[in-house]
Amino acid sequence: MKHGLTLKKLAELAKISHETIRRIEAGTGKPQKRILGKLQGAIKAVEGKPEPLAKPREVKPVIKRKVTKASPIELTNLDLELIQRVLNMSDRERVELLSTMI
Repeated sequence: MKHGLTLKKLAELAKISHETIRRIEAGTGKPQKRILGKLQGAIKAVEGKPEPLAKPREVKPVIKRKVTKASPIELTNLDLELIQRVLNMSDRERVELLSTMI
């Protein structure tokens, strides 16, 4: 079940930054419950939609700065499954998982 979902698209659907997702994947940050809930909602929304995601409209930046483009990261079924597992963990389980990574 591959959705062709990039990290950028997932971040847009969840209304969080792609850097936040990268930190969660890398295990370098402790995700807040609110962030995990947003990710869970975005993943569930994609799983329920067989059609491709609509292209987001272009938004002009408020602050002008040099922007470097990062290549989109394709999320695999394993990535989605791991994110889903973390979202379904209790706070205690998350703390235990994070403590094993330190």
